[in-house]
Amino acid sequence: MNLDPSFLDSILAAWDLRLECTRPEIPIQGSPERCLDRVVVRAGAADWILEEFAVGSLERKKAIASRLTHLSRHGLSVAAPLPGGDGGLIQRVHGRNW
Repeated sequence: MNLDPSFLDSILAAWDLRLECTRPEIPIQGSPERCLDRVVVRAGAADWILEEFAVGSLERKKAIASRLTHLSRHGLSVAAPLPGGDGGLIQRVHGRNW
């Protein structure tokens, strides 16, 4: 992944977040092949996993994100996705899906 701060900041803007730093010291659990690329970033005084998704996986990723959001809203402690500024769970920035 392009870790250039201005590139990452432009992606995070879709969620109304500003990049503070990347967090390479934080290991990401789970299978790395579930997405094209991923990185932990610090933005909005919190740590987030930013993942890039392949076009062919978008419907499945949206369904998973919707289920996680539902569980979170009903009090279960899950890593729920943050909706973008437009309310969508997946954002398209620089011609790529995040």
